[in-house]
Amino acid sequence: MDDVNKMTEVISVISGKGGVGKTTVTANLADSISKQGKSVLVIDANISGANMGIHLNMLESQADLNSVLSGKDTFDNAIYMHPCGFHVLPASINVAGSSMRGFSGVISNLIGHFDFILIDTAAGADDEVKEAINASDSVLIVTNPDIPSVSNAALVKRLATNLGKPTKGIVLNMTRGEYLELTDKQISEFMDSKVISKIPFHKNVKQSTVFGKSVIDYSPRCPSSIAISQLAVKLCGTETETSSFLKTFVSKIPGLNR
Repeated sequence: MDDVNKMTEVISVISGKGGVGKTTVTANLADSISKQGKSVLVIDANISGANMGIHLNMLESQADLNSVLSGKDTFDNAIYMHPCGFHVLPASINVAGSSMRGFSGVISNLIGHFDFILIDTAAGADDEVKEAINASDSVLIVTNPDIPSVSNAALVKRLATNLGKPTKGIVLNMTRGEYLELTDKQISEFMDSKVISKIPFHKNVKQSTVFGKSVIDYSPRCPSSIAISQLAVKLCGTETETSSFLKTFVSKIPGLNR
C-alpha cells in the first residue's frame, strides 16, 4: 500500500435484499474506476457472509477483515493487490465475524492512501450495515427494477439518510427491458433519489465471475461492461466528450431508457 496523501472518497455500496448483484457491481466498479487512473480499495464488509473473494478469485487470503477486527492481524497484512490493478481487503469465507466494532477505525487508517474506497456491505439494514454506512462519506444503492427489490432498497436508503449519509444515486442492475419492470421515473419518485446507472442483464457477467475476472476484462464490449464503465466515469467526475460514445452505445440498448 502506497503511503501517499490522497483525497479519499469512501462509498458504501448497499442493497435492501440479497440477489440483486451488489457484490458483482462493486467488484466490477472497482476495476473500472482503477482503469480511470484512480487508486481503489474494495472492502468486503459482509463479515457474516463474505463472497467478494469468490467473485475475485481470492480464496486463500491469510489475513482478512475478520482477523483485523478481532485484533489478530493489522490492515497492512490484510490488503492485497488484485491482478486487475486495484486493492482488496477481503472478509473470511470460512469464519463468520461476530461484530463490525472498530470498522470506522480501520477506515480512518486507510484515508489518504486511496482515491476511492468501495465498501461492499451485507444486504439489508442490520447493525453490520449500519457500521459500514457510518464509516462512509456516501452510499450507492444497487437494486433490480422490480417492486420487492425497490421496496427493500427504499428501507436502506432511509437508513443512510437517518445516519446523515447522502445517496450518490441508484444503480438499476440486471435490467432486461421487460414491460413489467418499474421505470426510472417510478423508482426515482418512490425512493426520492436519481437513477444514475442502468446495467443490463448479460450472460457474460455470470461467466466472468466463474473465471474470477471482471466483466470489463472478460468482455469489454458487452452492454454490461459499457454501462459499468460509464458509471465509473460519473463517479470519478471525468466525464468528457470522449465518453460520449458510451452514452450513445447505452442509449441504443432496448429498455434502458424507459
